Amino acid sequence: SGSRTRAKTPFSGHYGANERIVTTTSSTPLSLAQLVAPASTFLCFDCGNYRLGPEYAAAPVGSQWYIPGTGDILGLDPVTQVGANPITDDLRQDFRSGRHFQGINMAYADGHAKWLKTEQVIQEARKSAPNQYGAWNPANQ
Repeated sequence: SGSRTRAKTPFSGHYGANERIVTTTSSTPLSLAQLVAPASTFLCFDCGNYRLGPEYAAAPVGSQWYIPGTGDILGLDPVTQVGANPITDDLRQDFRSGRHFQGINMAYADGHAKWLKTEQVIQEARKSAPNQYGAWNPANQ
């Protein structure tokens, strides 16, 4: 019932796409040929909103742009955080503790999927040059 409902719309509380592939600047996503290493590039995953970039995964700002379980890992309280699209009551538990035992289901650009620790996904987003954004970045090897 109600406790399992994650969102009121199809845009939040379900799955999201890596906005480095499904870009916000173009209506056309990157093609498979444009990805350097599709088997190690994040594509689609459990998410607070329908798309997410590494910047928000690395440092959520209290909005629906988050990886489930981020709150417990980073010590953030969605009630006190403020963002452009604030975390609604139905998403607060998802933000705090996530859905799958401190991890998320991740589909990679080559089509395979696996469970990853939420902390690992956040750490990939925090990588700096020369492999900035790690598995989030379709240009990385």
